[in-house]
Amino acid sequence: MKKICGPFFYYVNTGSQADCIADAKVMAHQQKIDWPYQWFENDLYPRMRTIVSGCINLSGNVSTDSFCVLLGEPSTERYRQSKGYMFWTRTDKLGNFTIRNVRPDSYSLYAYALNGEVTDELEKTDIEVSGDNLNLGSIDWIPTKYENLLFQIGQADRMSDGFKWADGSAHLRPLSSGAGNGNLYRRREQRNRGFLLRTSGKKLFFHQTKIKKRLPAFLSTTIFI
Repeated sequence: MKKICGPFFYYVNTGSQADCIADAKVMAHQQKIDWPYQWFENDLYPRMRTIVSGCINLSGNVSTDSFCVLLGEPSTERYRQSKGYMFWTRTDKLGNFTIRNVRPDSYSLYAYALNGEVTDELEKTDIEVSGDNLNLGSIDWIPTKYENLLFQIGQADRMSDGFKWADGSAHLRPLSSGAGNGNLYRRREQRNRGFLLRTSGKKLFFHQTKIKKRLPAFLSTTIFI
């Protein structure tokens, strides 16, 4: 699959800090209006784009203020997408959404709650985007609801804010920083089984990964218990 990244825009201005920031905001707003650029010609860069709109109609006795609505690769798990293009926006409190400047193509539509009690994810396939406007109408969704909540860390928004070291810098911290609280840090490795287990005091750090060979970068899914 061929993919084009760009064109890119660089803007350098002069003046006081406040004036530069204000001027840059004006320029950024203008560039958003001008996108996609009509002067750029490439077979992988369609200058005609589509406005995709619709409404997520949530059924059942559940509540949420807004959803993230995303157009991505068709029939591909959202977390595994990287080669194609993705377009997304947020709904208003009524579930209405508008995604502008979408490339004409075939997509799947995904939606998930940004807060509240909905942990399920909507997937609607066979979205054919073309023309100036595409109104998907009302998209009915009855998310799976679980009656008994065992425990919850953070919010149901697909973000890591509720987790320890959510800034992603756990691998940069000293071994005695936060993890062990001054206790002896012990480490056991089971690399031949595809996981790394670390213990510190009464805390367990478990790194699970499907990578079969060791990479030069820190790459793992971490669960703190």
